[in-house]
Amino acid sequence: MERLVLIRRRRLSLPVVAVVTVGTLLFVPLVLLTVVPALVLLLFSLVAGVGVVLSAWAMVELLALVERWMERDVRFRL
Repeated sequence: MERLVLIRRRRLSLPVVAVVTVGTLLFVPLVLLTVVPALVLLLFSLVAGVGVVLSAWAMVELLALVERWMERDVRFRL
């Protein structure tokens, strides 16, 4: 029969808790200061990409419109 071995937890001392708390209070804002600008850059890049695609689509539509106008206008017939 197996014996159940209980592991006694050691309590953390006050200096260890203080160091972990201060480290967390310093680490979390620094991570946020790094992550938030990166996410903003990613968002701006996505918006710029959508803008480029929509602008290209609008240019193709404009060229098609000019082509149809030139085909119908008498001034452009030979």
